[in-house]
Amino acid sequence: MFFGAILAAFYLWYRDIVADILAHVGIDFVGIVLPTLLSKTRRSVS
Repeated sequence: MFFGAILAAFYLWYRDIVADILAHVGIDFVGIVLPTLLSKTRRSVS
């Protein structure tokens, strides 16, 4: 919810939807995909 407000403010400031989309994809990657990938590699090593 908080990140949505930041993206909305960023869009209103710059009026650049492509930058908003890229930021959203980057945050989702770091917050969802990367931890999942790291947890799978740690389980396979142990």
